[in-house]
Amino acid sequence: MRLLLAVSGGIAAYKACDLVSRARKAGCDVRVAMTPHATRFVDPVTFQALAGSPVYLDMFREHPSGDIDHIAWAQWAQVVVVAPATANIIGKLAAGIADEAVSTLLMAVPAATPVLLAPAMNTHMWLNPVVQRNMRWLDELGRHVATGSAAVVIEDASLAVPLPEEDDHENPTGWWNNVRTVFRKKATAEIEEQAAEEGEE
Repeated sequence: MRLLLAVSGGIAAYKACDLVSRARKAGCDVRVAMTPHATRFVDPVTFQALAGSPVYLDMFREHPSGDIDHIAWAQWAQVVVVAPATANIIGKLAAGIADEAVSTLLMAVPAATPVLLAPAMNTHMWLNPVVQRNMRWLDELGRHVATGSAAVVIEDASLAVPLPEEDDHENPTGWWNNVRTVFRKKATAEIEEQAAEEGEE
């Protein structure tokens, strides 16, 4: 699986390091993108070492090949996980704002690619009517899925969902199980589409 992790600027950003490690252990190819605020909590070098690939930070970086990072990375991903998903990045997604590397990348993700959100913020921020409205709007759009059985956010820097356990069957509501479920559905749909095309030939 090609997993793109988008890290936004909350104290829970350090938890995302474990997500990268476990995803790599499970056989995923992982790329990490960080907002400017996220780099204030975790050094990009940490994610680069864990993911085994450069971290996407600058949407204005030039390439001799002419590639545009946010387009290329968005098309590369089979599943996108935003963790932690702060009130800020949730608001940008809901409003269609693309003003830095991560929000621009997320706007470029193809419609068929699932985007999973792991909200993490102060409880009062989470219960703010504006944040709740934004989450409802993203849910209505049908593309952004809040991971876990409930996105109840706590103040001790934990993500809104449990981290994946070694045995996914023991963690049925965890984000990793959701990622795998989404990926299996996507893979099944692609196989069925290919079979249908071959049947028409």
